[in-house]
Amino acid sequence: MLAKYVPQGTAPLLVDWILEHKVILKITPPRKSILGNYYHPNKTRGHVITVNGDLNPFAFFVTLVHELAHMECWIKNQNKVPPHGGEWKSEFKVLMHHFLHNDSLPADIEKSLQSYLRNPAATSCSDEQLVRTLKRYDKKQVTLIEELPHESIFKFGERTFKKGQQMRKRFKCVELATRKVYLFSPVAEVLPVQIV
Repeated sequence: MLAKYVPQGTAPLLVDWILEHKVILKITPPRKSILGNYYHPNKTRGHVITVNGDLNPFAFFVTLVHELAHMECWIKNQNKVPPHGGEWKSEFKVLMHHFLHNDSLPADIEKSLQSYLRNPAATSCSDEQLVRTLKRYDKKQVTLIEELPHESIFKFGERTFKKGQQMRKRFKCVELATRKVYLFSPVAEVLPVQIV
């Protein structure tokens, strides 16, 4: 069943890891704030990993490996290390290296992952190049704020903004209703608004 959510050829090893540790894998409806989560065992259940079911196969795969790395880190260190510290980074790199250089992933994703693996962050969403590459494989194409012309009007959730200047990395945008200024990542998904 996992094969329909992940890139071709990656499911057997992922399933081996899941079965080895008796992981309960829950595929969830879309969540805005997180792509996946890991819950360590307690008195009533074993390891639990959740991953959003609306992710494209490559984003689902990266998220699942991210959460499996949390599990491996917890097995070795319990709660004695930071969630995304050196131990987690090391586990993530070890797990991900099983899938590199074996034609499991397209060249552009492999290249972005290799760059990301130099210093993996708490979320793959924080690596803008990896996000851009993964989004190329979404069924529904989205608009990133960096693609909009300067002073474009766009919606983010229910609120409407005007795109401003780019600071170092983020774009300074003004919410039209309140005139408050917000900073947006260049890879934030937005809905352009047509002015008539």
